[in-house]
Amino acid sequence: MAERKPKEKFSHAQVAYEHPARGEDHCGECTHYLKDPERCEIVRSPIRAEDWCRKFKEVPGETAAEERKEHEDYAAHKAS
Repeated sequence: MAERKPKEKFSHAQVAYEHPARGEDHCGECTHYLKDPERCEIVRSPIRAEDWCRKFKEVPGETAAEERKEHEDYAAHKAS
């Protein structure tokens, strides 16, 4: 029986990897991101939480952008 080869991961060039991310979405908010150690299920390392690629798939729930907005709104309300 032939040994099964692990699935090849995408290169940074193949997924238009951005370091740092130019938009609000980041690897650390993606379903493919693995935290400890920082890595990705489908893109070759190195991977950083603050980066982005076009394979981004948001983790269900609030995005970091939504959380930042809520924090800013709360801080503005508290300051007034």
